[in-house]
Amino acid sequence: MWPKVIALSLGLSLAASGQAPAAAELARKALAAREAGRLTESIELYRKALALRPVDPESWWYQGLNYYDLDRYVEAEEAFRNVVAQNPEHGGGLALLGLCEFQNRKYKTAFAHIVLAKEKGIPPGSELERVAHYHYVMLANKLGQFELASGLLADLTRRAPETPRLAEMAGLSALRMPLLPDEIAPGDREKVLLAGQAAVLAWRKDLPEALRHADRLLELYPRQPNAHYLKAYILLMMNSDRALEEFHKELEISPRHVQARLQIAYELRQRGEAQKGLPYALEAVKLAPEDLTARNICGRLLLDLDRVQQAIVHLERAVKLAPTSPEAHFHLAAAYGRAGRAAEAARHRKLFLQHEEARKRRLGETLPSAQR
Repeated sequence: MWPKVIALSLGLSLAASGQAPAAAELARKALAAREAGRLTESIELYRKALALRPVDPESWWYQGLNYYDLDRYVEAEEAFRNVVAQNPEHGGGLALLGLCEFQNRKYKTAFAHIVLAKEKGIPPGSELERVAHYHYVMLANKLGQFELASGLLADLTRRAPETPRLAEMAGLSALRMPLLPDEIAPGDREKVLLAGQAAVLAWRKDLPEALRHADRLLELYPRQPNAHYLKAYILLMMNSDRALEEFHKELEISPRHVQARLQIAYELRQRGEAQKGLPYALEAVKLAPEDLTARNICGRLLLDLDRVQQAIVHLERAVKLAPTSPEAHFHLAAAYGRAGRAAEAARHRKLFLQHEEARKRRLGETLPSAQR
């Protein structure tokens, strides 16, 4: 697991000159005690300082770090909650609040605060950024956001292959098990590790070895949900026609599997067989009406079949589900264009370009000048 100590330089750089003199002196002594490693003494001094001046986000910050370093997460959570209440833009405070909530098993609020911390900004390259991102990945999987978790884990495989427990997290994501690594039952560890090793190898582009691990998983656990889906995913990366067969096998084991249906629908569309793919997309929408990908694929298949008005219904829903998704606006613009609704098509083309440019800025890229 990542080390817990967070650098002091991430604290709030607020001057203490505006504090009452007694509170300022206590805070100075408290910080000196903290820097000397006398955390219990520092806690008591900060407690006295904050009793005199509770509106002091810098003292709350260091008090939170004291509690965090001593594994006193309930008290640390309260301290960082005060930091955020007094400075809502402080990304470090939000991140540490989320980390404390994680330790206190408040997983939904922990995830929300870490997401917000990323939006507000955590010092790039800092230990806190790495720790927060690591927990962000674990929480995405714990809360059932498997596609998000898979993408984040693939990125970690490339950027930080030394990430602790990477194979376990990858296995949980691949098998769509909403657990933390510490929650894996002893009887499930082998299957999780086999699935995780297959996924990690696939992300590293060692596809034959990844396929060997996926086959071993199915040999040992032939009825394991999502094992055929994992194998199909690897076969897709190998451009193998056998992928569709594996997706169908997954549906035999997991009849309500939305993503398997969407993969079948998408692959059939790619082959020019929209009529065959549409029933799978419609079933996926029925099973998961709030799924953005299901709405998008369904709309695109309907467009391929010249069922424009029906396509618009699904693509409009996709935009409502994800109003900042460039893809959603792009396909809705195409549908409006086909329906002769030129003004609405132009508006969504403009929104597509705006959101695409914002997305690329987040990735440190810029749009080609021809698209601006």
